[in-house]
Amino acid sequence: MAEKRRKDDKGRVLRKGEYQRANGTYAYDYKNSLGKRETVYAPTLVELRKREDLITKDVLDGIDTTSARLTVNDLYERWKPIRALDVKAGILRERTFYNYCYMYEMFVMPSFGLKIAKDVTSPMVSAFYKTLITERGLKPNSIANVHVPLTQVLDYGVDSRILRYNPCHGVMRRIAAAYRRKKTGLPPSKKALTIAQEELFLDCLKNKEKNRRWYPSFAFMLKTGLRVGEFTGLTLPDIDRDLRQIDVNHTLVYYNTGGYGCKGGSVYSINDTKTPAGMRILPMLDEVDALLHEEIERQRQDHIRSRMVIDGYRDFVFLNRFGDVLNEGTLNKALKRIIRDCNFEQMEKGSDLLLPNFSCHWLRHTFSTRMVESNLHDKARMYLMGHESLDTTDTIYTDAQPEFLRREMEKMAA
Repeated sequence: MAEKRRKDDKGRVLRKGEYQRANGTYAYDYKNSLGKRETVYAPTLVELRKREDLITKDVLDGIDTTSARLTVNDLYERWKPIRALDVKAGILRERTFYNYCYMYEMFVMPSFGLKIAKDVTSPMVSAFYKTLITERGLKPNSIANVHVPLTQVLDYGVDSRILRYNPCHGVMRRIAAAYRRKKTGLPPSKKALTIAQEELFLDCLKNKEKNRRWYPSFAFMLKTGLRVGEFTGLTLPDIDRDLRQIDVNHTLVYYNTGGYGCKGGSVYSINDTKTPAGMRILPMLDEVDALLHEEIERQRQDHIRSRMVIDGYRDFVFLNRFGDVLNEGTLNKALKRIIRDCNFEQMEKGSDLLLPNFSCHWLRHTFSTRMVESNLHDKARMYLMGHESLDTTDTIYTDAQPEFLRREMEKMAA
């Protein structure tokens, strides 16, 4: 005799494992990949069957259904000892591993890490990053330092067949592009100072007493093309004045660990360079050596000594008046004042030549543009910028200046 088919209170036939509860909601009993009985619930039969289909798909695709309630933090606790083994094996630097853990535990663990890993979507990751920007005052560079360990943790979930995909992938690229458009109104290509603007800027630094202390710092960045963190993280052992070269082998990062605008909630840390290509030896030209000499002499006369030790690194080259390392915020604040005063003076003279409002990142972009205008070899430009691809050097960091374009056109007409 055929088994009587079970139905819900609306007369719909229920499948094996399905049943309607006394309160009118629905449940589905099934065995997970370990043979343990589990139950899922839903307010409607339609919603229940959607969840059944997902469970069936996970089983067929080899996804671990026993880990359905694991949080992102649970995955982190599994990921952490595996990466620690990479440190012991020499695959991962101990300093880098420390920074990964620090950024995760500081920014992810308290809130986002509590979410069920299987429920996390790309829009949720994007919203989390935007919250770090608006509520914690982080900039995209710092968000990227949160993104790396979070992405690795969720990659572990994918590799372990706990997650179907990693929702972090592609999010950081969109965040950075959106932030750049909002802040500058510029497309992805960077802006650089014209030759005339560069000369005016250096003149305002070198020949104005109140700006002179900043001349070695900003001119050094302008003449070496170092990233801000590479510049602020330079130590005396990184510079060989006999061989006239600069060893770029790390970067200094700066985190605001409090809320937006928080004072006293800042932490410095040493990271690897942005990419493997960032590890490079730069030749030190005479003018750069002279800038270095001036900075060291200024510190000697003012009795300034490097007093900070960051992840074992000491004897930093460029310092404030207290002997502490510089950071991007301090540099940009000084730039803002210098630009303002310089432009006021130019306007009083009746000059049309003014400095644009720019950040210290522009100095690196300007260096790249000057290399193009000087017809430096492509490979040399890529190496000096610390880029893995010439596309990055040309597409992002080079701005075709009007004077350069005019000279190139004149070559065609000659």
